Amino acid sequence: MNKKIACIDVGTNSITSVIASNVKKKINIIDENYQIVRLGEGIEKTKYINNKAIERCISAFEIIKSNCIKHNVNEIVCVATSALRDAKNSRNIIQLIKKRFNIQLSIIDGLKEAEIISLAAKYEFNLIKKKVLIFDIGGGSTELIFVENNLTNKVYSYQIGTVRCTESFLCSHPPSSFEINNFENYIDQIFRKLPNINIMEGIGIAGTITTLASIKVKSNNYDSKLIHKSSLSLEEIINIKNKIIDLSLKQKRQIIGLDEKRAEVIIAGIIICIKIMQKYNLIKISVSDRGLRWGLLYQNLFNL
Repeated sequence: MNKKIACIDVGTNSITSVIASNVKKKINIIDENYQIVRLGEGIEKTKYINNKAIERCISAFEIIKSNCIKHNVNEIVCVATSALRDAKNSRNIIQLIKKRFNIQLSIIDGLKEAEIISLAAKYEFNLIKKKVLIFDIGGGSTELIFVENNLTNKVYSYQIGTVRCTESFLCSHPPSSFEINNFENYIDQIFRKLPNINIMEGIGIAGTITTLASIKVKSNNYDSKLIHKSSLSLEEIINIKNKIIDLSLKQKRQIIGLDEKRAEVIIAGIIICIKIMQKYNLIKISVSDRGLRWGLLYQNLFNL
């Protein structure tokens, strides 16, 4: 009998999960679940996960655990990233998840997160004889992985994510010119520390990138077949930014392809994406919706 495994990514903005089995050395997807819970709401100021965010987290785990039982999952692998790395009450949340759902939640650091993310990209894309930049713009942090000939060369993790940066820099809706300039200058300062490497291709992972791709194709309901391995040009991303940057939050929530729960933080993600692409002269990037949870899948199903 094939082992069924559930891999759960507890992020700053969303909790995502995938249930799969290994069938003849190929991944057989049984179930996927995606929920925006904004776990990192307010954490930049308070350093604590607030009670409402914990309630949203519990609700998400109730759905995931139910799916695991429904599909007779043999093993559950669950990791948390930026929000729980920073939260002073993370231990309490880990204990709560263990007690309520018998799921062991492990916190991983940014470099480990990047390493696991890269597994998914290496498996999904042909990176042989190429210099590639893989980047994941999350809610609390952004990971950049430089890969050469399918081998990881350099890895960086910065505390710049869509939730964190929106709360710190882009508090107005729409953001003012001062807020945007201040935020862009901040990102420029951080990215000056990055190495000057001649990159052949870029691969963007996670919610900001897949949302941009959904907006591009005007997809009301997210469709992985349309989004995964599609492409986005820098010009297209800048055009989307220019069209939505001056919209109110209510107006952004009406945009086709933009999840209304992501509307508040999308501008921060777009700006980070543009800055990465400009830094490495990337005219276009490939889109991947297979991030951390998929990396966990490959790691555990194929012993990578």
